[in-house]
Amino acid sequence: MRCRHPMVLLLAAAILAVGAVPAAGQDKAPPQTFSWHDGAIPATTPWGQAVDVESTRLILSWTTAAEYTSPLVDHLPAAPGVVSPTDHFGHPIGRPGVLHRTAQIHDYFRALDASTDRVRFAELGETEEGNQIGLVRVGSKANLSRLDEIRRAYRRLADPRVSDRAEADRLIAELPVLYLLTAGLHSTETGPPEMVMELAYRLAASDDPLIREIRENVVTLIVPVTEPDGRNRVVDWYRLHYPAPDTTKKRLPGPPYWGKYIFHDNNRDGLQLTARLTQEVVGLIRDWAIPIAHDLHESVPYLYTSTGTGPYNPTVDPITVAEWTWFANYEVTALTAYGMPGVWTHGFYDGWNPTYLIWAANTRNGMGRFYETYGNSIPWTVERTVGGQTSVEWYRPNPPRDTTLWSLRNNTNYMQTGVLTALSLAARHRERLLAQYRTKVENALRLGRTQPPHAYVIPGTQERGRDAAEMIDLLRRQGIEVHRATAPGAYAAEAAPTPAKGEATDSVAVSAGDLVIRMDQPYRNLVLTLMQIQDFPEDAPRPYDDVAWTFPLMFATEARAVTDPAMLAHAMEPLSGPVAVGGSVTGSGSWWLVPPSSSAFTLPARIALGRTSAWALEEPVVLGQDSIPAGAWLIRARDLPVDRARSWAAEFGLDVLGVSDAVISRTPRHELDLPRLAILHTWRSTQPEGWARYTLDALGIPYTYIAD
Repeated sequence: MRCRHPMVLLLAAAILAVGAVPAAGQDKAPPQTFSWHDGAIPATTPWGQAVDVESTRLILSWTTAAEYTSPLVDHLPAAPGVVSPTDHFGHPIGRPGVLHRTAQIHDYFRALDASTDRVRFAELGETEEGNQIGLVRVGSKANLSRLDEIRRAYRRLADPRVSDRAEADRLIAELPVLYLLTAGLHSTETGPPEMVMELAYRLAASDDPLIREIRENVVTLIVPVTEPDGRNRVVDWYRLHYPAPDTTKKRLPGPPYWGKYIFHDNNRDGLQLTARLTQEVVGLIRDWAIPIAHDLHESVPYLYTSTGTGPYNPTVDPITVAEWTWFANYEVTALTAYGMPGVWTHGFYDGWNPTYLIWAANTRNGMGRFYETYGNSIPWTVERTVGGQTSVEWYRPNPPRDTTLWSLRNNTNYMQTGVLTALSLAARHRERLLAQYRTKVENALRLGRTQPPHAYVIPGTQERGRDAAEMIDLLRRQGIEVHRATAPGAYAAEAAPTPAKGEATDSVAVSAGDLVIRMDQPYRNLVLTLMQIQDFPEDAPRPYDDVAWTFPLMFATEARAVTDPAMLAHAMEPLSGPVAVGGSVTGSGSWWLVPPSSSAFTLPARIALGRTSAWALEEPVVLGQDSIPAGAWLIRARDLPVDRARSWAAEFGLDVLGVSDAVISRTPRHELDLPRLAILHTWRSTQPEGWARYTLDALGIPYTYIAD
């Protein structure tokens, strides 16, 4: 490790100097500054690059103590022609009282892109409210000029079925590491979107040998504002409510809404892919086959780097678990050696729940990790009292201080120092990381072929056909390969009750048209994560988050785990195009009879009928050898012509039976009115009502939105 830079050797008392109060949304007033550093600022770095002296002076003045920075970030290098944050905004990153909206952040990256061939900015897609999600790529000119080639190469490296060992070895020797950073997922955690602007500039502009090594061996991908809608609301909220500094206040609350639907749970959306931000980031990880994803959060002091206490999710490759520890211990060691207190690992979350955004990497043979740094939410410097993380532990040998004056710049220093340290480790061990990535994919394929279950069979006939189709569609959007059986067969399977008698059976009959999820595919571990029943250890400590999410149970869908490896040789073809499970029209008569399915799509099916009248039977009715339960629907055949009946049945996975008047003439019934729905909200607990709105909107169910 390099010694501390001379400009941060002197430590004096931190003295708050509050300037004039800026107007909401303005940054022209003198900010809070601190006088611990009163030495001269060198005009050049130890490696001979010019220093932006005025920006460096401001950065040091906004840092509240010498121990809260490092030689990696205690200065701003000057690079003629490359647009720095100071050039663009008039001040460096971390100025007290200043936060930037999404468009301002993206505009900076566009300016940086235009000024250097080491940065590329693009737009991933739109949020629910029409704001853009941005993507930044930072690296050497040579690597950025071949981004499409790198993306194609990673997709081959990530699939041993299309690339042999010789090709894999060649790719490992040639490719840079792809390292994805996501910032601003939780909108009140305001520091990361600010920090990544300076990080990108430093990666592009600095001649530091450590930075040059990163630039040559890593392509750093950055999503600077992962939740643009919420970012804008929080910045506007801060400008309206907290325009003046107040050192007595603690971390302050933000607005009641972030995105259109989802609040803090936007980091619990990785399995269901409901939010646009989740769809874009998971799609990015899939499309580029990214081996490392790193989410930047704020909560505990001063920097927590994730490993987890356990129990770890057993579907994660052991190599990934070891990589978590490798990176975290390296970061704790490096930052502690710089003299920065309060850097630790282990004792925060458990490592079990795969619903977090960065688990899109863990479940796809990569490594997903995160930071928690000490953010104030509002950008003013405030006095903070630390609770609960100040004891000396094996995983926290140099804990945070009990009480400290904490600034946005302190937070930026810690986060950026940690990220640069992680990027440096990735750069120095580029080939090892890529080789381990390839090994994890090979492990997934090998286990799918040699260890049960070898496949999951989803019968083409389901009691809740549309629900089953939704599950299959979601699995495919996750990138999981699905096949359709083209011939019948029978195979050994995990014991499950038969639908008719509830007796356990250890075999499954496969029919032509049944859907098959093969386990000999690169995402085998993700399939296992989603399809098997979770078994959280009974003797484990209280879990950090959810412990179970089995898709067949959640979607009320029959799926059998096949234990016979011969299933992999069964005749099948890849599923392409939209999937439909069930839904048929049989028989004829003056009435359509629709057996009840208790599906999530029952109400949308009724709404789709519009003004067509429908009734519900209040008693069972005998139809041949079958008894149709009470609750079955009746629709006049003349009101629902057969072609429309077929499309309606297919859309909602319903069985529609033609019957005569004689079959149902004496069965009591009542008309099914279209319900009128309202959601009552209070402006306070917005996430539950947000999920309710999302559900109704996704299902096409109209409702009225009312306040108390």
